[in-house]
Parts: sequence; structure tokens; C-alpha cells
Amino acid sequence: HSFPTRRSSDLTYVSAAGTDWSCGESSGVITCDLTYTLDPGDTADDIVVDVTIDDDFEGTEIENTADVDAVVDDLSDPEVTVDDSSTETTPVTPLADVSIVKTASVANVTQGNTFTFTFDVANAGPSTAEDVEVTDAVPAAFEIQSITEGDMFACGYAGQNITCTVDAMASGDSTVITVTVKAGLTAATITHTNTAEVSTSTHEDDLDDNSDDADVKVDAAASNPPPIPETGSSDTFRLLFGSAVSVFAGALALFAARRRRGTLGV
Repeated sequence: HSFPTRRSSDLTYVSAAGTDWSCGESSGVITCDLTYTLDPGDTADDIVVDVTIDDDFEGTEIENTADVDAVVDDLSDPEVTVDDSSTETTPVTPLADVSIVKTASVANVTQGNTFTFTFDVANAGPSTAEDVEVTDAVPAAFEIQSITEGDMFACGYAGQNITCTVDAMASGDSTVITVTVKAGLTAATITHTNTAEVSTSTHEDDLDDNSDDADVKVDAAASNPPPIPETGSSDTFRLLFGSAVSVFAGALALFAARRRRGTLGV
């Protein structure tokens, strides 16, 4: 018989099989019975046990012990049996999958107006992601106004560089970070690409979803004509007085010209 043992909180049983072995599992213990008598010098075929590591496992290794016993003389009283055991320690590397999706609240913005960048950050696991960091180098065309951290990260910025950190993200955790920015002055319409990245100290197999970008086109503000002064203001008086002076001066010039030509009536 073979009795590999496991901690039910660490591993989930999938299967156990081997040629001429009859195997089953109960309460975390796998039992396999050889279906024939093993003669001296013979070697039985291997038993292959498949298990999966539970998502909530936080250790760095798993220890598993297999026991075997057999009756070598069933005619004696009591029966003569032999047994043996072997222990195997298997190192476990945690595996996480952090990701970031970045969006902008607008595709176009006029200089001087504000809008937001949104970061959706998640960990697909199966392990907890340790030392998670989000970084974003905001283009110089945008002035950072504020950062809404969500319920998980602590954020700050120096110049145009935003950094958000959290000690750990459990498998399945997600959060949203929102950055409000203001479009700066521009002499022409320019499209700016802003890229954000997420990283973790926990091992990852898939890095394709660790960065994302968003494009925003900044339009120059349209030039406006001088404002018309309100009625009754000092600007209105100066405008009307100036117009009256211009009309009076024109009339005097016309009068003088006609007098010189002798066309002025009396």
C-alpha cells in the first residue's frame, strides 16, 4: 500500500494513477493498492499523483510524505509486515498577474481646460501580488491638478512623475486611480500619448498587460475679438466722444474746402 499525505489547506487532489495500482482519495489521504503480488527483486510501476496548489497558499514550499507497507508472510501469526516512507519538499514560487488599463475622459481638449486619466489596476492571481507599484510620466503638456487614490493605493507625484504603491494585492483585488490634469498652452493642435505601468515583486508569467496608454489631442484656443464695452461705462463715453470729434473734424474740413472754391452759400 502507498499512503501519500497532504495538508488539505495547501493542495487540492486531482488524480492518482499507475499501472496495476488501484488508487483513491479520502480526507486528504491518497491510498493506492497494488493489484498483484510483488515478487522479490521486482519493481512496481510508478504512481503519478496530480494536485493543484490552493490559491490562498502563502508559503514557499510544500512537504509531502509517502508511506508504503506490505505483508511478507501471511502464514505466520502474527503476520510479518515491512514498511518504509519517503518525504519530498517541493519549493513553491508564488505567481501573480497584475494589469493596468488606462483611459482618458476626452479625446480632444482645448488648452486651459481640465480632464481626467483613469487607471484600472487588478491582480488576477493566483497568488497575492507583493509590493505593487503604478507609475506614470505625465507629458509636460498637462499640469497635474489632483490624484484620487481609490481604496488601496497611496499616491504622490514629483514634477510630472506619478507613483502609487500598495504592499499587497490579493488575488482578485482591483481598484481605480483617477488623475485630474489641465491642458497647457499650445500654438498648434498636438496629440500627446500618456503611458502608465504597473509592476510587482511577485513572479509574473504574463507582462503584456502591465502597461497601457491613452492619447489626447490638445487644441489651441481660438483667438477672440476685443470685447464691446457695456453701455454707460467710461469705455463707452470715450468711444462716443472720439466718434463725435471725428465727425466734427470732417465737417470743418469740408466747410473749408467749399469756401476756398467759392461754393459756400450765405
